Amino acid sequence: MKRILLVLCLVLLPVLAHAGDTPFDGFYIGAKAGLESYDVDVEYDLGGGGSLDDEADDSGFVAGAYLGYGRTIKNVFYLGWETDAMYHGMDGEFDYYQGHYYESLDMNWSLGVKARLGGVIADRHLAYGLVGLRIAGFDYRNDTGYAVDDEEESPVLPGFTVGGGYEFAITKHLIARAEIAYTAYAAYELEYVGGPLSGTEESISPSTLDYTVGLAWNF
Repeated sequence: MKRILLVLCLVLLPVLAHAGDTPFDGFYIGAKAGLESYDVDVEYDLGGGGSLDDEADDSGFVAGAYLGYGRTIKNVFYLGWETDAMYHGMDGEFDYYQGHYYESLDMNWSLGVKARLGGVIADRHLAYGLVGLRIAGFDYRNDTGYAVDDEEESPVLPGFTVGGGYEFAITKHLIARAEIAYTAYAAYELEYVGGPLSGTEESISPSTLDYTVGLAWNF
């Protein structure tokens, strides 16, 4: 075991010796804002092999804050993690019958954690890809007039995020960012237990596409 640790130290020392020489190294905190596209796909399983599809969409302003840490290796390769909190305010109204809006899954907030992997270009430029997990809070409204089994008015759904971005070091500490991220959330499942819809199963699958810009202070 001692020999293994010694070998690891000998391997890592040259790497660590070249880490921490760019504006992107260390802890940072920032704020971001931008535009979001919100999509909701709905599927009704009517039983007996029958089904119906529906959808809703919205777009608007999003904003949030983020906190993270990153390191460069040999002043080129970048690896870091980040967590953020976002306000959404998206409306997801959709109709079940004859164009009337009977249901809605509105998105309010989300929290996320992600890994960032990229490369430093010409010292002050950073391009990166990201992958992560999110949870988001929604409001569900049902105006059909029919009873639903296990209805949650404020479900919290998990999601998976992928995306990428670009950062520019304005100064040694002030970092500007442009980022795009897509998140697909788990489906919200319902079943009607009353009226002519009794036995109908409903699956509501939300997703978001965000375009944001931000400013961060690197410590």
